[in-house]
Amino acid sequence: MEKEVSRKKHRKRSRFWFGYRIYLIVLAVLLVIMWFAVWNTMKKYEAAQPDKVIDNIVNKIESGKISDLKISSKKSKFEPDADPIAELKEKVNGRKLSYKLSTESYDSLAPIYDIMAEKEKIATVSLKSVKEYKKMAILVLSDWEISSVTLAGKAANYAATITVPENYEVTVNTIPLTAEEKTGDAKVMDGFEYVAEYVTPPKSVTYKVEGLINMPVITVNGRTVEESELDIKDGKITYNGGFDSEEIGSELRDYVLNAAKTYTNFFSKDLEGCRNSTAPIEGLFPAGSYYIQMAENYRQQDMWTYSAHQPPVFSNEEVKDYKVYSEDCFSVNVIFDKSMILKLNGQERVDHNDQIYYYVKIDGKWLIADMKEKV
Repeated sequence: MEKEVSRKKHRKRSRFWFGYRIYLIVLAVLLVIMWFAVWNTMKKYEAAQPDKVIDNIVNKIESGKISDLKISSKKSKFEPDADPIAELKEKVNGRKLSYKLSTESYDSLAPIYDIMAEKEKIATVSLKSVKEYKKMAILVLSDWEISSVTLAGKAANYAATITVPENYEVTVNTIPLTAEEKTGDAKVMDGFEYVAEYVTPPKSVTYKVEGLINMPVITVNGRTVEESELDIKDGKITYNGGFDSEEIGSELRDYVLNAAKTYTNFFSKDLEGCRNSTAPIEGLFPAGSYYIQMAENYRQQDMWTYSAHQPPVFSNEEVKDYKVYSEDCFSVNVIFDKSMILKLNGQERVDHNDQIYYYVKIDGKWLIADMKEKV
């Protein structure tokens, strides 16, 4: 009887230890699976950090495998032959590269990194998170994509802002600019307030061209714009161009020169009838002109103070910078010296005229809409 009880106890212990060993084996397998899952997740988490993505990009650039990078960049139509990959390779030139988070990086889902060759910044790489997902309920992983690559230094991207008269043709690298490059509607040019009272004033338009690898060649109305005419700062090019000067015809030249002389003779009392009214100069201006009113005020209040003198002699006459804005508007710079010998003491008085005259055509006649002293 005692032996029978002993055998039963032995069988129970054997089943217990067998089951315990099975439990331990299963537990060990689960622990291994769990450890592997955690390890695999942590590896993925580490690899999904943007620093690792940039590190991989830097390694490819250093090894010359730049073409392997999937850079989502659009080639400018103004530089069909430009090769940013070649430009970047030239900048690297065997130097050791590093990277750092840019001071312009503010969004954790769109970080920006500066790529450095020794101490020189050669490029800026922008990343963007294209997909986020969770692992183990607490870890957030991201898939990253290159948003843009901007070259720095010699290979910097250029952007040009070009403002010109509305009817002027502009080209960048021989390619004409179109409405696609315009930044907005045409705007009335500054300084034509009085002109606008009589005719449609000239307007200007602004174009913007971005994403250029090399310094562009800009032409306006067939003329190549010199680099000295451009404002260039950190790859940003600004050009503000006005109307080109043209050759003025001899008949029109004589007309504007005589008109300027007539106007100045009114103020020096050298025009017949000027003491009585503004009639001698009213034919030079549109009806109701501000300049007629100004002349009338002068006639009544200050004309008497102008010293008596011999008839004036004009010299150093020049008519230049003839600019045609439209069929009914132009401007011209008239220069001359007006010499007068004072009757009181025989001394010479010289008035220098250097004015820009703005003419408008009204009823078929050219009249002065505005005058500005040449600065």
